[in-house]
Amino acid sequence: MVRICTSLFAFTTLLGASATSQALQPQRGWLMEVSYLNSDLYLKTPIIFTDRYGQQSREHNDLPQVGTGFGYVFQNGLITELKFNTGSLELLRDIVGLDAYQLTEIHVATAYDFYFAARFSVGPELRLTKAKLQAEEGEFLNPGPEEKFSLEDYTWTWGAKAKWRISHSFTMTLSHYRARYDFGDSQTTGLEFQWHWN
Repeated sequence: MVRICTSLFAFTTLLGASATSQALQPQRGWLMEVSYLNSDLYLKTPIIFTDRYGQQSREHNDLPQVGTGFGYVFQNGLITELKFNTGSLELLRDIVGLDAYQLTEIHVATAYDFYFAARFSVGPELRLTKAKLQAEEGEFLNPGPEEKFSLEDYTWTWGAKAKWRISHSFTMTLSHYRARYDFGDSQTTGLEFQWHWN
C-alpha cells in the first residue's frame, strides 16, 4: 500500500511540475475529503478464538479502510477537520467463514500546512481519536457459537501529510499516522483527495 501511494503521488507530482506554475497559497474556505487508507494494527493482547483444533490467536491485522472528512481552512494555513474512517475483513468471513476484524475511528483533527513551493506543502496533524475494534469468529472449523469481542478507546493520534494542490479546488494528499491505543498500536498510510470551496 505504501509503495502504491508513493508511486501515484510521485507520478502526479511530475505532472504538476510540468504544468504552468501558479502560486496557490492556503485559501480560506471549506473542504471535504475522501480517502483510502491501510492500517497495520498490532494488538497488545491477542484476540483468541477457539475452534476444533484448539485456540487460535491473532496479534497483527492488516486492514484496508475508506474514510471521509469535513473541515475548514484558515488563511494562515491552519486546518480543523472532523474525520471518519472504517475498514474490515468481513468479505472473507462472508465468503469462506473466516474470522472478521473491523476498526472504526472518529477524529477531531488540527493540522497546519507549510508551503515550500507554489503547489506543494507538508505539515503535521494532531487528532483526538475515538477508536472501536470489533472481532467476530467465523464459521470455518468452528464447532460452536461464534465468539465476539469489542474494544474501545480514546487517545491522541498524530501524523504528517505531503500535499499537492492540483488546482484552486482540488488537492491530493499522501499521509501517514500513528496511534497508541489501550488495545494496541497502529500505523496508517493513506491517499486522500480534497475538494475546496468558499
